[in-house]
Amino acid sequence: LRGPLDTLLREACSLDQLLERPAERRPLTDQDARQARRHADNLVAAAREMSTLVTDLPRLARRRSTPDGKRQIFDLLKLVRSVFTDVGDALQKGELGLSWYIAPHLGRLYKGDRERLRFVLAMLLENAARATDRGAVSLRVRRADMSPDPGHLQFTVADTGSGTPPLRRSSLALAKAWELAADHGGDLFVDSTPHGVEIAFSLACVALADDGQTPRPVPPIAVGGRREGGDPNPRLVILAASRPLTRQMLAFFLEDQGQEIWEARDAEEAAALYTHTPAALVVFDGRLPEEDIVTAVAAIRAFEGERSLPAAPFLALTLDEEQAERLHQAGCDHSLPLPVVRGEFRAMSLHLASPSGVKPRPSVVPYRVPPARPRRASTPAPSGAASRPEGAGREPGRKPRPGATDRTNGQSRPDRATGAARPGPRRAGPGQAAARPGGETCRGYA
Repeated sequence: LRGPLDTLLREACSLDQLLERPAERRPLTDQDARQARRHADNLVAAAREMSTLVTDLPRLARRRSTPDGKRQIFDLLKLVRSVFTDVGDALQKGELGLSWYIAPHLGRLYKGDRERLRFVLAMLLENAARATDRGAVSLRVRRADMSPDPGHLQFTVADTGSGTPPLRRSSLALAKAWELAADHGGDLFVDSTPHGVEIAFSLACVALADDGQTPRPVPPIAVGGRREGGDPNPRLVILAASRPLTRQMLAFFLEDQGQEIWEARDAEEAAALYTHTPAALVVFDGRLPEEDIVTAVAAIRAFEGERSLPAAPFLALTLDEEQAERLHQAGCDHSLPLPVVRGEFRAMSLHLASPSGVKPRPSVVPYRVPPARPRRASTPAPSGAASRPEGAGREPGRKPRPGATDRTNGQSRPDRATGAARPGPRRAGPGQAAARPGGETCRGYA
């Protein structure tokens, strides 16, 4: 009831200020009459809204946090679209722009408190539209920055209305968002300025695979589990990066490869995850402190030595050649340059994380291209030698061999000894067999 009650008080105060003009002592103008009519209409609308809420008070009083057993599976994209459809009438303003954005690396299916989430998002969007006469109202969805859990989502509703002071805003939507975040292991942030308000809240859902049944892997440290000496997981890949977007992007690159991905927020956490469950591959972002990477590599190698485990490969994403050499001396035998190319990273991770003896060859060779060597200067032509016509495909000054073939066009030249034309060799196309001396054949690869 707080929303319509705030409206009643605000409109009543405005109408009272309009009707009482003790200093001016002049009659009301036509503009004053129109403003009074608008305030009166708002009073009637707020009273009707309060009447509706009072009628539905028993149903609203029963609204509580959904138990774990009653959490529902929802499609994130469909949920956002349905919220904008439900509040479309309230958001229809001539000078108000509406937008929503979902980070591309987010999954599609989640399990959580769907109905309360829709209710809170609708209230926040209606509140933002009511406080914004012109400008924009937006909804953004992304992963929570400091959480390695793929199901920890953050929702941000922003507008360009007045935030200081917060005119035409209700505290009910903010309270409901706070309750939802607190009930589901999240938090809430409010940024209020004269140029707009931004409300961001997070909640922990269960991220599901595309089949809608299998939960996506969550690092055990993210859920409070700490132990040592677990069985090795031949499908596990640990990604260590301090930047949340980098971790999420690398995990997105490795989707659909049959690998289990754990995200680590620093090198120390990567070593802790490895001692919990030994992985098939550990990836370090080169923007982490190098001392931390060296310490984590040493801790992992010591853990493997204590339990007689095979050495796991380390892949470093390096900033330059010097860093790659330093990390190579510290124990990272493999490296890729930043920024990472998706195809190279997928091929290298699949190659390194595969069991010994059945490693597939990477489809893209993930190594740096060596710098081009300077060409040697051509040998000057001896005096008296005949020069070839321009475009004949032979360096100036080089004498033709008897029976040689022009390699630029595959045409034959006459033998100087006999004068008879000798056919030149025919090149094999991609995937065709080419004849070798002695009857052997070889196959070229495209």
